[in-house]
Amino acid sequence: MNYSKWNFEIIRYFFNRSVAHKEVIIFLDENVINEIGKPFDADVNDFIQAVKEGPNFTDSKHICGKAYQTFLGWRRRSSQNYPPYIAYLALFVLAAGIDGEFSSSAYYPRLKKILDLPHDFNIRYFDRMPELWHDLEKWTRQEKRGRYGYFTARIQGHWRYVGMPLSQLLITKAEREESLPGIFAKYGFDAKDCPSEHELISALVESPQIRSKTKAFLTNMKETYLRNTLLEIVMAELEQWEGINGEIETESSLNKSNARLVLCIKYDEFSERALFTLRVRSTREFPDEDLEYRRLNETESSLFCFQSIDSISSNLISLKDQTNFNASKLDWLNGETLFHNDPWWTAKLYGATVRVFTSGQQYGIEWIEVQRVETGTPYLICHHSSVASTVLKWAQTHCLSYQQLSSIGLPVGWYIFKVEKILQSHPILNKLKLPLLCNIKLDGGIKSSRGNFYLSFAPPNIVVEGNWEGQQPLANGKELESIGIRKWRLLGTFPKQEPITVELIVSENVKRTTFNLEEPRILSKYFAFKRDRFGKKCIDENGNSIFDSFNDIDIKCFLQKNSKKIIYVGRVPGQISKWPREIEPISWEPVWAILNTPDGRWIPQLVGNQAEELLPIQNQKLKDWKKWRKVFRVIPVELPISIVNELWNAYKREADRL
Repeated sequence: MNYSKWNFEIIRYFFNRSVAHKEVIIFLDENVINEIGKPFDADVNDFIQAVKEGPNFTDSKHICGKAYQTFLGWRRRSSQNYPPYIAYLALFVLAAGIDGEFSSSAYYPRLKKILDLPHDFNIRYFDRMPELWHDLEKWTRQEKRGRYGYFTARIQGHWRYVGMPLSQLLITKAEREESLPGIFAKYGFDAKDCPSEHELISALVESPQIRSKTKAFLTNMKETYLRNTLLEIVMAELEQWEGINGEIETESSLNKSNARLVLCIKYDEFSERALFTLRVRSTREFPDEDLEYRRLNETESSLFCFQSIDSISSNLISLKDQTNFNASKLDWLNGETLFHNDPWWTAKLYGATVRVFTSGQQYGIEWIEVQRVETGTPYLICHHSSVASTVLKWAQTHCLSYQQLSSIGLPVGWYIFKVEKILQSHPILNKLKLPLLCNIKLDGGIKSSRGNFYLSFAPPNIVVEGNWEGQQPLANGKELESIGIRKWRLLGTFPKQEPITVELIVSENVKRTTFNLEEPRILSKYFAFKRDRFGKKCIDENGNSIFDSFNDIDIKCFLQKNSKKIIYVGRVPGQISKWPREIEPISWEPVWAILNTPDGRWIPQLVGNQAEELLPIQNQKLKDWKKWRKVFRVIPVELPISIVNELWNAYKREADRL
């Protein structure tokens, strides 16, 4: 195989439709290279020789020089729509993982060995290689919009050169896809309420499903950059986790559940009494009917709740007297399970010696339990008597405005105090340790398609989580408007169709994330793919997609001048958002934009030109399914073209079935 063939096959192996909108890590060793080359009777030696020779248009005598020549201007030079330098990045990763008498962080000796270079040979131009890694991130995120997966270039600081290839070997594909989901489920980790990095480290180190090499990265205090990068990867996996467990099996029905019980507090300062209630948190959509629960040794349900907001239920209520369940009756120390007839909704309160509560104002709750602490935030902290001495000593010396509160209303053996700010981590208890990392997240907004693409009139807010010391994030170098603790929104005008980069300086590193703002657009014919009357892509006799010509119509002026309101509707009954009266944060992709013109007409248009499947999803319902149904059953619409008519009728038939 020549260089170009190796490059193409490596691209196909790592970046394809099966990993759409998921993070891709180029974990690569001799076995992977041999697997890629096996259909072509090629192995790792053939690969190394092909990369040494490089493409025929390169003339540099240095391997990194050839890589850089391959990278420069590749979009203008090549008719291919994928990067031509991937094989070089694969070589750098392959070198990082070879065995030998090297120190754990020694990279250049490994690279020289795999290239059969003298020990004193000078590796030139390696300082330019980060440009290739960052370009790969740009290609996957901005140009391909995650359709073939996302790549993230993470390592910075003094690891910014060798850290890139080393970071690809921190965790295996099997660990990510099979082991991590089971660990998340076993320990009750929640993407909506992420645990501390210390809790993650402890869980991963204790797990037999994680290889010793991965554990070594987590416990090596000398190479904290690699440890932090691995933690960022694991946190990213947790954020994408849908509650489906991996290979860790138990006899408990909890193995099928991702619901957890969350304690809430209302503290009456006048009577000095704490009132505890209980709620269910889940990453799954709550059913329309009430959730009914029974405790251990009960034969019939005694409690019920329903969805309240976001991923949180209402208070659990007694079926007998319709009052809030007193959560102090549960076993906080060892944990307790509430059982549901559907194992997916069986929920557990995980045992702990310390429980931390923060303001739950966004949920209409006074105090709500969280799994981690951060700087600059007031907390109520409950602790068991078994850890009283170490917790109180820490609170009195390492917290601001420590205040002991009355323990009336708490379970026997539990105590409570309040602090305005945590100044230093607890030396032993993971839940009271301050974060190791600082991350930028996008919150809310209305997405125009999958990935970080948002409609221009509903951009996301910027949230900073973790080890934050008060630095101000910037968007394209501009200041943001603060709208709360650790939360900002865009201020002023920003370009459309171009990346907006949010940056935050943390120590010697720069944390960043990017997103795009797009004008709403109407597709005049359907999509670039030719489709049948049901919206399915048409294919030829060879299985290839058939393309059809179409024209995009920019409707910015139409939206601003010719419509009073717009109703956005997704594939799942209940996915509905109204503009401008209701701009709610959504995580789904709109399929329809139903425009209300000044003369009272309703005109549906197709939106979101990256949708892969447009037909409605059957046998699913969300909270607002009745509003969704009303759109297709009640609103009189004018359908602009026949093919839209066919798809609209498919939605109407689904609405009639609800």
